[in-house]
Order: sequence, then structure tokens, then C-alpha cells
Amino acid sequence: MAFSLPLWGGACGLLATLLRNFAAYSAALAGYTALIIASDECGATGGTNGDAFMLAITRASEICIGIVRAGVVLAGTDFSGARRRLAVQFAELAAEITRRLVGTFSLAGWELSETRPLQRVRRLRRVAAHRRASLP
Repeated sequence: MAFSLPLWGGACGLLATLLRNFAAYSAALAGYTALIIASDECGATGGTNGDAFMLAITRASEICIGIVRAGVVLAGTDFSGARRRLAVQFAELAAEITRRLVGTFSLAGWELSETRPLQRVRRLRRVAAHRRASLP
């Protein structure tokens, strides 16, 4: 246990860093849940007390109940309006990018106007805003 717990914690920490949103949270949750269970196994004096299995079952049950409740609340409160709005925003963004790309290809030369860098910054801000909006 002295070697496997740090390896498990490191693997969970790595996954929590690489993954996003709920997947990252679940990786972190798996890491510190193992630590909670293992710390109870050692007991107050560092010896085995035998309650670790019940703590593991209780903790896993609490996590599952939380996941089910969050799913029920999400299913009950999301009336598909967010999906529709996001799809419309992505369609508008894609249409604008396509329109501007066609406009760029239709230019006679490679001259850049003074407003073009400002337009590029505005587009990047809109893309970043969509990214932030999709995060929980």
C-alpha cells in the first residue's frame, strides 16, 4: 500500500490535468477517495482497524447518489434551449468565418488594411467566449 497509493494518486492527478470538465473532476475524486479510505485503514495509531471496507462502500455509494441526483436535476432543468442557442451561435460563427475566408481569397493582393488585425482579435475573442460558455 505504501507504493501503490502514491502511484494511484499520481495517475489520478495526471488524468485530472489532462482531462476536462467532469472527467477531470472524476479523476481527482478517485485519487482523494483512495487516500481517504487508505487513511482510515491505518487508524488513529497507524494500525489496521478493519473498517476500511465499509468506508469504501459508504463513500462509493455517496458518490453514486451524487451523480444520479446531478443527472436528475440536469435532465429536469435543461429544456434543450442551451443546445439550440449554442448550435445557432456555432452556425453563425462558421458562416462568418466562411464569408470572411471567401472575402480573403477574393482579394487581388496580399495587402492588409489597418482594421484587419482588429477584426482578427474580435474573432478570436468570440471563439474564446464560445469556449468559456461551453465550460461548466
